[in-house]
Amino acid sequence: MKTFQQFHEQSNGEEVDGKFMSYATMKAKGIKPKRTAVQNVINNTIRPAQGKPEGQKKSDYADRHKHMDRKESPKATVTKRREQKARADAAMRDTRGT
Repeated sequence: MKTFQQFHEQSNGEEVDGKFMSYATMKAKGIKPKRTAVQNVINNTIRPAQGKPEGQKKSDYADRHKHMDRKESPKATVTKRREQKARADAAMRDTRGT
């Protein structure tokens, strides 16, 4: 069985005001975790030197999936179907040629 000290060393949190607090609880209460020297070096020197990553190109995704877009609005589709049904019904009831 782990002692409290061993559990405390491997857990996701740190001591705040003499009590252990998880990072999730700290975030909920608005408390920022302490930054280590390694984190400071990474954030202040290494990341700025590497530059920002290029990000995804949204237009490429849109172009590849363009065939899935609707060609007309749902309202236009319903109107067209209703007009087509009315024309067919009128043609069926038309008795001028007989």
